[in-house]
Amino acid sequence: MSVVVTGGAGFIGSSLVPRLLADGHQVYVVDDLFRGSEQNLHEPLRNPACRLEKMDITSPAFGPWLRSVAPSRVFHLAANSDVRLGGADVRLDVQRTLMTTVAVLEAMPAAGCRELVFTSSSTIYGEPAGLVDEEHTGIRPISFYGAAKLSSEAYVAAHAHLHGLQAWVFRLPNVVGPRLTHGVVYDFFKRLTADPAQLRIMGNGRQTKSYLHVDDALDAIWVALRHPAATWNVAGRGVTTVMEVAHLVRQALELDSPVECEDSDRGWPGDVRQCAMDGGRLAALGWQASMTSSEAVSAAVAWARAHGGSVRG
Repeated sequence: MSVVVTGGAGFIGSSLVPRLLADGHQVYVVDDLFRGSEQNLHEPLRNPACRLEKMDITSPAFGPWLRSVAPSRVFHLAANSDVRLGGADVRLDVQRTLMTTVAVLEAMPAAGCRELVFTSSSTIYGEPAGLVDEEHTGIRPISFYGAAKLSSEAYVAAHAHLHGLQAWVFRLPNVVGPRLTHGVVYDFFKRLTADPAQLRIMGNGRQTKSYLHVDDALDAIWVALRHPAATWNVAGRGVTTVMEVAHLVRQALELDSPVECEDSDRGWPGDVRQCAMDGGRLAALGWQASMTSSEAVSAAVAWARAHGGSVRG
């Protein structure tokens, strides 16, 4: 199969591309390297079946390029991946998340491609009470990032109806692992390697997150792709508080530096304090994360330390 991976030089994409190559696919990566890095694809690009096109997906050149490639399937990962950045710039998530999705959807019919894999986010739910399943009706995102992901899902649904698109949509929690570029694990690691004497965290430390290792996220996608197109919650195993993340990072770095907290119950405006997804649909297919939330955090930090102290590699 010939496949395109948008944002393939980023965090999740750089783990996805080797899997696609291992399955024997011809892989075309398109990335403007806003947050991704060509170095992340150093090994995959040694394979003649992998090519990198440095391009802004929203540019007029993208449609003709996609037609020339004529993929069977598009994995659309390109987006602003940092929730806080979007809070400071109201148009960032519109431009880098929603409009990249619109550009992909507009270009696919002319390229003869009718299969889309879209990585969405648990942030679309906001802060609901109790478990939320894929049919949850009280969806109220509290960040521009979540709003842009939800808007993208709506455009995907409309194109599926109007153009016969088959779309697999995956609502991911906080994904961690090699070449991480953002998030609390990344922030704590970088702060403590720069100044091991202390760590100040945003919020009171009791914010609760579910962390999922990138390998488990991709395993879930592989399982679901063997089934008809649908929307899937990819739920991790358990949760971890921000204070526990601080402890795990300090433990991995063999530090006992003090941790200072703030009085706020939220790390920053738009920060989701807690969201519990019902992962029953994927569980019914036999998938379960191999690592708990805290194990995923520890594995991500261990990888960073093993690679010379660089989270991104």
